[in-house]
Amino acid sequence: MYKLLLLTLASAFLLNACGPDASELIVGKWKEVETGSSVTEYKADGTYFVDYGDGTTEEGKYRVEGVTLYTTEKGETEELSSELTTLDDKTMVENVGGMFETKYERMK
Repeated sequence: MYKLLLLTLASAFLLNACGPDASELIVGKWKEVETGSSVTEYKADGTYFVDYGDGTTEEGKYRVEGVTLYTTEKGETEELSSELTTLDDKTMVENVGGMFETKYERMK
């Protein structure tokens, strides 16, 4: 029993030590690839800001749980969710309701 507990704890430690999780990886500025016009910034304090490139903007709060991104626009109460099918230090792919995907590249 002791060995099983030790093995479980060691495995959990190694998985967590492998690198940042999605809530850390998402922090930064991301440019939408297809049109190249919108830029989204996710801040470490749980807020986000989107510049759509056409004079309109959006801001609010976000959180990440596993591979799910939850956003709540400022002034709204409804929380929207999407799946992060890809998220690494260079690329993010967001899938909304299994209906459409948006690809982003991290800005320097």
